[in-house]
Amino acid sequence: MSDQNCIEAGQSRRSAASRALVDIMRAAHLCERVLAANLPEGMTTAQYSVLRVIGRLDGDVTITRLAGLMTVSQPTMSSTVRRLEEKGLIEVSIMQMDGRAKHIALTRAGDALRKAADQSLSPVLDTLSGALDTEGWQNLQPALAQLNAMLDEAISLD
Repeated sequence: MSDQNCIEAGQSRRSAASRALVDIMRAAHLCERVLAANLPEGMTTAQYSVLRVIGRLDGDVTITRLAGLMTVSQPTMSSTVRRLEEKGLIEVSIMQMDGRAKHIALTRAGDALRKAADQSLSPVLDTLSGALDTEGWQNLQPALAQLNAMLDEAISLD
């Protein structure tokens, strides 16, 4: 392949990536808006996501771990955790082995609200899942996983 062909291929790849990333950002924004509109009153998508992650982990949950899993800073996660604690949706306790680390667990109210949010989002997910067949959704997953890994790496370089 000539140098000119290599340059053109690189520009074409960059242009395609740019268009795809803009589409992904738009889809993420629209998805966030649709989900937010269907969550229980007063619940944000960030709070819902945190409640879901805590519920899924069912055990060793710290602010540091949550922040890492959700790719946000510790201060941002601390703020979200504080709001959820103030609402009585999670319990925060100091871990015995490390007096600085805080263990986070769902309260009964938090688990109930998470389940109510899951229920309220169920019709939305049913509608959205109809946009592609099963194979279409499965085909998206490897490319999105690769993109997420690359973006995680780019963030860690900061």
